Amino acid sequence: MTDAPSRARVGGSGTTFWNIVVLLGLLTTLPVSAVLPANWGWENGPLENAQALMLFAGAVTAMWAAVRQTEASTRALWWTAALVWLVMAGRELAWGAAFLAPRGFDDHGPIVSSSVLWYRPAVPWICAALLLIGLTAMWRSSAWSRVVARLHRERAWPWFRWLLLVVAMLMSAVAEEHTKQHLPFPYVPASTPIAEELFETWGYLALWLAQWQVMAHMRRWRTH
Repeated sequence: MTDAPSRARVGGSGTTFWNIVVLLGLLTTLPVSAVLPANWGWENGPLENAQALMLFAGAVTAMWAAVRQTEASTRALWWTAALVWLVMAGRELAWGAAFLAPRGFDDHGPIVSSSVLWYRPAVPWICAALLLIGLTAMWRSSAWSRVVARLHRERAWPWFRWLLLVVAMLMSAVAEEHTKQHLPFPYVPASTPIAEELFETWGYLALWLAQWQVMAHMRRWRTH
């Protein structure tokens, strides 16, 4: 259930506990979404707001890790991670459209679209530029060989939590009908938006926990 080679390094039973929490969350998403109020699946609803907070918390945590580093390579890694979190948070907030009045309402609640934003065409270019800056900083500071490769050698990558993230995002895409598959669900269409948001929420939690696991492992480097 946990990453066995790194259990002693990054938390042991605590790591296993949170893996089980996320796994159980994914397994119970469909029945839970059938009993939650419909507004939990709305744009700017409780789940989406929780996701935005989680993404910003991930960014702040990565920034906190960056400023505590003494080596340029590890700083570059965490600043790049913070940029990724911020891009994800921007997407979750529809690049700012979530703070505007909804364009209308349908069966799934308020309609929020970033197409009304005058700067929307520039968003992909800005995101790409930010990520390129982060990756370039990692290359110039040798973060790939000094940090990424070392984490790989020490088997510190949280593979199971990344797997949970992938499963959660795939199920969210299925719930949103972005694939040819459909949920085994008798509650369509009322419950599928809630299921989509719940899957995303568990996925973001898995990603946040994965980052924390890597941070916990890297803290040991300073003590040795």
